[in-house]
Amino acid sequence: MREHGAPLATCSQHDIDAWLAEGTVMRFKARGFVRWAASHYHIRRPVTFPPMPSGRAVPDATR
Repeated sequence: MREHGAPLATCSQHDIDAWLAEGTVMRFKARGFVRWAASHYHIRRPVTFPPMPSGRAVPDATR
């Protein structure tokens, strides 16, 4: 959201879906933060954050 010049409070489902689509699978690690932010009303619109897709490989951090 910061990269797009928008505050977290204006985050929408479209924003989350676009952000996930344009990045790597590692972005799915932000799920906990988004759920926390929504439950504490830092995100004012209802949003869902899908779990990490099981069909995508997680990059090996040791490489």
